[in-house]
Amino acid sequence: MRKTATCILTVFMCIFMFTGCFAGKTLEERISQRDRDRFAEEIAKSDGFSDFFDRSVMEVKGNHIYIKAYIGVYLDTSEQIAVKSQLLNMNEDAQIEQIKDKIEKAYKIRPSMITMEFYASDGALLGKVEH
Repeated sequence: MRKTATCILTVFMCIFMFTGCFAGKTLEERISQRDRDRFAEEIAKSDGFSDFFDRSVMEVKGNHIYIKAYIGVYLDTSEQIAVKSQLLNMNEDAQIEQIKDKIEKAYKIRPSMITMEFYASDGALLGKVEH
């Protein structure tokens, strides 16, 4: 009985010892596609964001996170210029820090950089914020 219990405990110790090895060393390895989609959906539904943008997409390369936001309505050239100037004057640093904190808490790795890219409905890049 004692040997059986010792063997079972040894097997469990070995299993738990190797569980960290399969988690991945970068955010790209740790964050599943399902979690990326869920996180992008949370951003798209957040206050202030859903007023202007139709959807968002999250991509991860190493420890660098890319969040791409797409406007759902057509913008002519003058409207695109106005949106670009608004994006340049936005202070997204606090929001990006909150995103970094949330990701670090969930995955135990802090993103090295977060890039937020804003696109018009026709795919034209309106602006980019990196932090």
